Amino acid sequence: MPATAPGRRPHTVVARANSVRRHFVAGAFVLAAVVSLGCRDTTEPQDTCANIQDITISVPVEGTLGAGDCRLSQDNSYVDYWRFVLTETTTLQIDLASTEFNAYLFLTTTSGTNVEQTDEGGGGDNARLTVTRPPGTYHVLANSSDPGETGAYQLTVAVVPPG
Repeated sequence: MPATAPGRRPHTVVARANSVRRHFVAGAFVLAAVVSLGCRDTTEPQDTCANIQDITISVPVEGTLGAGDCRLSQDNSYVDYWRFVLTETTTLQIDLASTEFNAYLFLTTTSGTNVEQTDEGGGGDNARLTVTRPPGTYHVLANSSDPGETGAYQLTVAVVPPG
């Protein structure tokens, strides 16, 4: 059964019945897939992913994906983690723009639960998310669509005015 996560390489899952006394058992089964957004640093023994940077709402930040950054476990691509806090339910527009790589954007909870992700919506190779979230602390992951892509980017988390 082919399966492809948005913006990622395809994977194939094969399910087979176990034989019981040389008779194959057939029937329904349940397949669950979990996408891990954890990261690991492949160049240092310590986990540098703990170095999450804070981003202020409506203040663009400049960053660079490259050697020494965290890596996503599912494809080993470079990723930067940014943290922000909402004190009330808020609609946000999150933009990741780069002229050097195809931008991929994740919004997660601090426990790593994926809220939204995209590599589209920002025009060209840029990514944009528009989401409404309750109060809490969130992580924005600045990433590229393909492993090994590096370069400079601009990230903005802005409030969408009501109306």
